[in-house]
Amino acid sequence: MPLLPPLNEHNLPWMDTIHPIVVHFVIAMGLVAFVFDLIGYFGRRPVLFEVSFWNLLFATVAIFVAILFGQVEAGLANPYGASRDLLNLHSTLGWSLAGVLSLLSGWCYGFAAGIPRSCRRPSWWPAAA
Repeated sequence: MPLLPPLNEHNLPWMDTIHPIVVHFVIAMGLVAFVFDLIGYFGRRPVLFEVSFWNLLFATVAIFVAILFGQVEAGLANPYGASRDLLNLHSTLGWSLAGVLSLLSGWCYGFAAGIPRSCRRPSWWPAAA
């Protein structure tokens, strides 16, 4: 009994590549989180910081889904020549971005959880008014 169903013309067990779809979702959610932070800060609407946090949290979860599908799809691919090095770089970049998003989500959670002000912002960040 095979572990995967028969592969299609893209060498995948499902209809089309899922990894790019999820990656673009992550990019969109990250940009929306950043825009809501800007609007909340400059528009003095702190309620938008919570919207930004939830967008960032969903982006963080989604990037791990993107990595999962990316690893499966890369494992089913048959890279050759220089494409192997590019695929390794792409994989490393994905894991690095997952780490950055996880750190940002944890830092923003610190704002939401009421961690003392001195601990939740870097010393080089300008003080809020």
